[in-house]
Amino acid sequence: MADGGSPNVRMEPAKRLLELTVNPGDRLWRYPIAHAIVGAALRTPLTPNHVTIGHTLLGMSAGALISTGRPGLLVLAGAMYEVRSILDCFDGVLARAKGTASPYGRAMDQTGDMLGFIALIVGSWIAFTRTIGFGPAMAVSLVTAALCAACTFCWDFYKRRFTSILLEGRDEIDDAYVNVQLEARRHPGPATAVAVWFAGLQMRMLNPSALPGLRARVASGTVQVAVGTTHPAAERLRLMAAQNDPQLRSTLLKVGFSGGDTGILILTVATLLTRPLEGFLAASAYCVVILAATVSASNRLLHAQPMTASSH
Repeated sequence: MADGGSPNVRMEPAKRLLELTVNPGDRLWRYPIAHAIVGAALRTPLTPNHVTIGHTLLGMSAGALISTGRPGLLVLAGAMYEVRSILDCFDGVLARAKGTASPYGRAMDQTGDMLGFIALIVGSWIAFTRTIGFGPAMAVSLVTAALCAACTFCWDFYKRRFTSILLEGRDEIDDAYVNVQLEARRHPGPATAVAVWFAGLQMRMLNPSALPGLRARVASGTVQVAVGTTHPAAERLRLMAAQNDPQLRSTLLKVGFSGGDTGILILTVATLLTRPLEGFLAASAYCVVILAATVSASNRLLHAQPMTASSH
């Protein structure tokens, strides 16, 4: 590819397109709202941890209101859960603005997200038992929760793959798989066994064709490919990004829409409309469709043959 200036300049088209991998709710209104109010927050003693605690309590309170099944409280719960989602974006924006981002803060935020999601699922399950019975209510709730989790699993996998390939020329997912396998050899134990199982499951589900090559790297003890060697798809994807290629745009949009937060948005809207059961069914159907579309489009793009000059 012709030199178009500094590496940072050449990466700008890729960076812009990678913004499409952010889930639409966060990208279109939650982060803009967070950025709009962060200036005012900087003039107060408010900390990101305060915000995280606040959105955790909001999510759990919304789940308690949903469990009543009362229409008026469902509307309030839906509104509270969306405010929770905005604050979930805001704590990170505030942490970066104050220069206080830390692994502890991220772990705290992830714990708050998990508690809020569990509250939404459990609260809905309790409400559903009154209308469809204990067993069906459990089935609907658990299936939807599992599918939303699978969407998040898929989103994280492909977002990290496309980001590392486009910006760094390597596949972070592949390197992480090799690293965890080698670490398990050096330090066997329950923790590394779980990590190996998780990494293997992720690969078997989302990128099985890469396993033979990765196993060969593990066997040779090669953590990363040779210095100066880029991922086979890197230059092709960068050229597509520079040309604002519609196939790349479409695939990255699918990645963004595949996040479990989009399924949760469906549940939130359905709760606001006092139709939570229909929302769970719609979210489950959505997750199945977007998972299939994202995995198919992403693997097709990543494993395509290199483009030739006549392709454009």
